[in-house]
Amino acid sequence: MNIVFYDGTCAMCHWAVKWVAKHDREGLFYFAPLEGTTAHEKLASAPLPDSLVYLEGDKKLFRSRACFRIAWLLGGLWKSLGWLSFLPDWALIPTDAIYRLVAKTRAQSCDLTIKGARFLP
Repeated sequence: MNIVFYDGTCAMCHWAVKWVAKHDREGLFYFAPLEGTTAHEKLASAPLPDSLVYLEGDKKLFRSRACFRIAWLLGGLWKSLGWLSFLPDWALIPTDAIYRLVAKTRAQSCDLTIKGARFLP
């Protein structure tokens, strides 16, 4: 099961979830807030609140690597961005720094209603 864990209180995260759900033509992804029961059950340790977590089987990906892996799986033109998910950790330091900067400045409220998306508690 491919689960995208996001900050349930973040407007930017809600926008990203809506975007992924819209482009997920094969129905690959489930979505669950980091504050929910699914996150507490599936994630052994509590992730940082500013972090997107992508769970693919037993493999956990964080921040920009998670974003790039999701892009890879969405396919199409997004796959060209997704190749970055295969880079070594040290090569993703700049993209993770940008991710952290954006996470610090994001908005804090949003309505999350997405037709056809599959949400877990």
